[in-house]
Amino acid sequence: MEWFFVELGKWRKLGNFSITSRRDVWLSFLSNPEMLDTMLTTEYENEYKEARKALRLIDRAKYTPEQLWDMERNADELYFAWEAMKMDIDEATKEGEAKGKAIGKSAGIVEGQQLLLSALNDLKLGKSINDVALLYNFEVSFLETLYNQFFSK
Repeated sequence: MEWFFVELGKWRKLGNFSITSRRDVWLSFLSNPEMLDTMLTTEYENEYKEARKALRLIDRAKYTPEQLWDMERNADELYFAWEAMKMDIDEATKEGEAKGKAIGKSAGIVEGQQLLLSALNDLKLGKSINDVALLYNFEVSFLETLYNQFFSK
């Protein structure tokens, strides 16, 4: 542990402040916390967490207990409103996905029926089972079964 004895007034007059120096950061905290608050950018935020915490404590000391209580209650209300909104979004997303799947399934059934009718029509016109299977992406064995059921009597 190192101990430094500094007259803050003299240190301020020197103006030799470096944000990379822990000593300078804490001396700035003691002599001019508002300046330090503006200098602790996100780049240095993680490096000087303790100084940021101390600045928050100074900030809280400016308020009355009633004001702090109101701020706490408002923060709680915002948190619960946010959580409720997230739950609504999750529910709406699930509902939308279910509707989308149902619509997609219906559309897929209609498309499948249309492809099957086109394939049967092509078989009826005399196209080979292999050509029709390739054209409409059906299994050859499936088309052979259909052909035998409908056309070979």
